[in-house]
Amino acid sequence: LFIAKSLLPLLSTACSQALADVTGEEIDYCELFVILAGDFNVNFSLPEAETLLTFLKDKFGLEMINGKNDPTTKGVTIDAVFARNIEKNGTQSFRILL
Repeated sequence: LFIAKSLLPLLSTACSQALADVTGEEIDYCELFVILAGDFNVNFSLPEAETLLTFLKDKFGLEMINGKNDPTTKGVTIDAVFARNIEKNGTQSFRILL
């Protein structure tokens, strides 16, 4: 099993539990405030994007912040911002992943 340590804070509760079952370490990564932003090269306004949106929500607890129909590049929405625990933005712990 290989999971990059820099990605561990992005895991959802279910993923954290599955990892704990394998490693024997109980670490709750799902409470951290996370923002993921970038050019995903997926047109989020199309039904095909639902697979990615569902994956990010189920596996990482990330919700899309910008609108799926708000054009970002040449009339389509391929750039997106996702966040988790945004209400906890006063926290002292956060990571920036590039």
